[in-house]
Amino acid sequence: MKKTGYVFGIFIIIIFALGAQGQEDKGARALELQKEAWALEYNGTAEEMEKAISLYDKALKLTPDNGYLKFLRKDCEKKLVKQLIKEGDVLIEERQWGEALEKFNKAQKFSSAPEIKQRIKRITEGKHYEQQQLSKGMAWFRNNWISIKERDIILEKEKKEQEKAQERAKVAKENLMEKIKEDEIKRKEEEEKKREAERKRREEEEKRFMKELELYMGMGKYTFDKTYAANKFDYVITFVEKRKRLISESGHEIAPDLEKVFVVIGVILINSSQEKESCSSAYFTLIDSSGSSYSSDSSTYSTFLGLESTTLYPGTKKEGVIVFQILADRDPARLIYDGYNNIIEKKITRIE
Repeated sequence: MKKTGYVFGIFIIIIFALGAQGQEDKGARALELQKEAWALEYNGTAEEMEKAISLYDKALKLTPDNGYLKFLRKDCEKKLVKQLIKEGDVLIEERQWGEALEKFNKAQKFSSAPEIKQRIKRITEGKHYEQQQLSKGMAWFRNNWISIKERDIILEKEKKEQEKAQERAKVAKENLMEKIKEDEIKRKEEEEKKREAERKRREEEEKRFMKELELYMGMGKYTFDKTYAANKFDYVITFVEKRKRLISESGHEIAPDLEKVFVVIGVILINSSQEKESCSSAYFTLIDSSGSSYSSDSSTYSTFLGLESTTLYPGTKKEGVIVFQILADRDPARLIYDGYNNIIEKKITRIE
């Protein structure tokens, strides 16, 4: 007997445990349904709120004594009613009587607010009034009731105006296309005129250049020392010209001082030594055939490839042009470089 009573007691405990476990599972499922419903009703449409209420009902079946769920369901009903009224009012303004009535009938299931009854009455009256107007041959046209004949007259008038507008637009388009063609022809003609004017300008420029070139041609020919020290700092003369005029890099004419001419000398500075060398056109002095000396002229800096001040590191070179002004009846005889570390002299001889 004692053994039988013990077994029965164990059985009762298991039954209670299973019941408690089942109740816990229901609570968890109800919470899931609650979260899903809340997500639907948050800023949701009327249809989404109806689904939310259905989910709340399912959750309440699982936990019927859950006061918080009942509160949430009631709150969702209030939101649904507001949303239905809002959507129904839009349908009333659009005279969608059937759909509007459906909205307010749904709202009436959840609320007995007077405004819902007023809306339903307004829908009924509006629908009835509309039927009366239609039976009288009236039509709802642009927020007014007018006769069908009057509506048709307005529509026919607007149709004709639209056709006229389309015709005007067509003519305007054709005129525009014609204008575009004319403008394109004029543009091409203008471009051709510009090209012709440019061609003539270039011809005139070339003639003027050839005429003036005589002023810039070298006066006589010169030979010069071409020796070069391979393992030291040195320079090589590339050309020597005596000229009456120069042209700056910007295209302006440069004239020498009175009774003087330009001597233009091209040089390549080559540093084959182991020391760096600071170089500048100012380090060069020209000695003429009578022994007079001349420093480099400021024209050096404005002529093409005018020699700029620089530092030549071992194994580098620099090419440039140096300009001197000497007396017109003299010729260049010697070019002397006097730098920080080197003094180098090259001879120049006139051969023609």
